[in-house]
Amino acid sequence: MAIQLVDHSPIALQRYMTDMSLSADELAYLTGISNNKINKALEENNVFKLSQLENIAKALYVPTVYLTTHDFFYERNNPELIEFRNQVNISEDKYKENALVQEFCLVRDNYISVIESLDEEVQSFNLQLTGENPELDAKLIVEYFGFYSHSKKTKNSDDYFNAWRDIVELKDVIVIDRGREKFGSDGMCLYFNAAPVIAIFSSGQSPSRKLFTLIHEIVHLGLGESVFDGHLLESNSKLEKYCDRVAGYVVAPPQIVNESFNKALNLEDNILLIRKKTKASKAAIAIQLKILGLINQNQLNEYLDYIKPKEGGGFGSKKENMVLKYFGHSFVEKVMSAMWQDQISSNIAKDILGFHKKSKPSAFKELQQKVF
Repeated sequence: MAIQLVDHSPIALQRYMTDMSLSADELAYLTGISNNKINKALEENNVFKLSQLENIAKALYVPTVYLTTHDFFYERNNPELIEFRNQVNISEDKYKENALVQEFCLVRDNYISVIESLDEEVQSFNLQLTGENPELDAKLIVEYFGFYSHSKKTKNSDDYFNAWRDIVELKDVIVIDRGREKFGSDGMCLYFNAAPVIAIFSSGQSPSRKLFTLIHEIVHLGLGESVFDGHLLESNSKLEKYCDRVAGYVVAPPQIVNESFNKALNLEDNILLIRKKTKASKAAIAIQLKILGLINQNQLNEYLDYIKPKEGGGFGSKKENMVLKYFGHSFVEKVMSAMWQDQISSNIAKDILGFHKKSKPSAFKELQQKVF
């Protein structure tokens, strides 16, 4: 039986490879298709099986149909990123960076589609900060999200990170917790006037530490910025220091800190006192104490090292736990609701949440039980 090949456009293939900064050799490696076949496809239009063309489309983050013609151009809705990473410590692999942004934009597109399928509207993101007055901007953030009017509880030994994350997601801010690779960054954000995206890179960050990163990225969004941050508290950038300062005021307002801080107590006891009032993470409070000049950098570093081993692993490695960690409870709940209301099929729900044919069937059921 002859192998059925499908037509594609060599011009379109080259266009999206260039767009993603991907060479023929790299595309071959990502898709498992031979180098010879990829190079041949850049000149001839009848080379791939449909499954191969679909794999190429996934690697290029473009709908398959756009590889079949060069008459239509797939426009990516990519915000322009401000780069704050230390260039010495990051990869020169531009494809990885491009793919990362496309990955997060795809999550956002899926979220909006799910919300619309439920006949709901995505909220506009209306947080507007001054960029000049850190205490005022902190107040605006607290008021916008209602951080101190919601009850907060620790979950999975996360030291309040997920409690704050849940509150942020109520405003249709998508928070992604991604931890598989190191990008020389603690986090990044993509600004949109509705459903902006915050990504937190867990590699090297304790659950407690991630709360400060979350608020730091919110400050950037409130300033209308899309940013690829470096390691927070290490930058000499005036803007980064400003965002750190605002984040500190949010997680541990100076008034509460000054009322609670007692020089006669050790650092851990002081942090626990402040934590009772703010329900913020230990690391975030410690960072604020450093910003306010109550402890020095060495004390902060020693304390962050001290608490890291004591913190739990959080979600664990099972598929359903990894999905919840990555997307967050609110996102998964919306997808499940759309499926149960027959607005999307179970296959589409699984695809959105990253369940594949090789995933255990029981994992999807376990996820449903965890969410509801």
